[in-house]
Amino acid sequence: MSGTTGRRHHSAPTSPACGGGANEPEEAAEEARRVIDASGDLSSERTAHRARTVLRRLQAYEDVPEARAVLADHGQLLFA
Repeated sequence: MSGTTGRRHHSAPTSPACGGGANEPEEAAEEARRVIDASGDLSSERTAHRARTVLRRLQAYEDVPEARAVLADHGQLLFA
């Protein structure tokens, strides 16, 4: 054997919801929208907390049109 452990290398998650940052703010905004839209009615506190975390991280990119659009559409969740 050539010194490998047999484990596959996987890249780290890039989703803002997973604690990582996407390669570009535009990608982060689209991922954030998908996460929030997939969350449904956000009735569970855990799901609502995740959505708020994603939105807070996205606030750093308010100057990016895609991020601004997600914040405009879902920013009210920050105050829920």
